[in-house]
Amino acid sequence: MRTVSRLAGDEFAIVCEDITDIDVLRVMADRVLQEISRPSQVTGCPVTVTASIGLALSGPTDHDAEELLHGADLAMYTAKQADTGRRGPTPPG
Repeated sequence: MRTVSRLAGDEFAIVCEDITDIDVLRVMADRVLQEISRPSQVTGCPVTVTASIGLALSGPTDHDAEELLHGADLAMYTAKQADTGRRGPTPPG
């Protein structure tokens, strides 16, 4: 199951259940970035959107959603520092 939620102004979270492989999350993040970056038009004007994505994967003993979101947030800021349109790695620890 996947749930998309708006956290704040331009921050969203995608929660994916039953994923244990970070590579699966990387593929999903790359697909999201690809779709977001597709050019579109708003009132006839071309618009291109970019995004930075932070990835976090919970472990078997992790049950705190706040810590998981914090990890994703740290990874997102790593991606933002690298460049827009990137995904950040899961931070260690």
